[in-house]
Amino acid sequence: MYRRKLRSVLKPQKKTIAAECFSILSRTRPLGIVRSHERRIHKSVSCKGANELLEAAEKKGVKNRESGITLIETLMAAVILLVGSLSMVTLLIGSIATNSRNKMDSTQAMLATSILEQINSTFVGAGTSTLVDCAGNTWTINTGTPSDGSSGAALNGANINYSEASPPSGYFMNYVVNTPCTSTGTRQGTYDVRWHVDAVGGVGVTNTYLLTVGARLKNHGEGNQLFSAPVTLRVMSGN
Repeated sequence: MYRRKLRSVLKPQKKTIAAECFSILSRTRPLGIVRSHERRIHKSVSCKGANELLEAAEKKGVKNRESGITLIETLMAAVILLVGSLSMVTLLIGSIATNSRNKMDSTQAMLATSILEQINSTFVGAGTSTLVDCAGNTWTINTGTPSDGSSGAALNGANINYSEASPPSGYFMNYVVNTPCTSTGTRQGTYDVRWHVDAVGGVGVTNTYLLTVGARLKNHGEGNQLFSAPVTLRVMSGN
């Protein structure tokens, strides 16, 4: 009977002491170790005993519940890495597309410039010349103008009208580009090149001509991420 009364008196006191010990140790010791030994701390008779218990645990290198990397943290890191990798892939694809578009644009401009040089080297308004592509095809470059002073491929404003199904002979070519530029080279593309000649002021009025030359890659899209729009060059030329 006496022992039962003594226990009923000491038990609340022990709980109070244990709670105070737990509060003190939580501020002076690693929280993970304190929580992992919470039950044993509450069973300790004094704070000194609880402190000695935690010191022993630290010396043995007992791991707490908050140490290491959890599965959720690992998954989050993987997701972040994946998003970063996808961004890099998008940049690479964009760079490749831009490089291809610039290469195509440069080829179109080169072909248009070549036609302008050929026309300038010819007697504009009456003469003809020829140009051979990489496949060995010979194309005639006509610069003649009829009585109305205008001839060549159809125009759409200041640009070549590529909706014209059959441009006049001598004013267009399907120029084949190979690498290297031989008949056995690797085919890079076929370019639709067209030109138009206008006699400024009419036939016989002046010896000045307005040359309009356009070039585009055949059988491909135009003006998007992968393929550039047709190139149009306009130059004044005279005899």
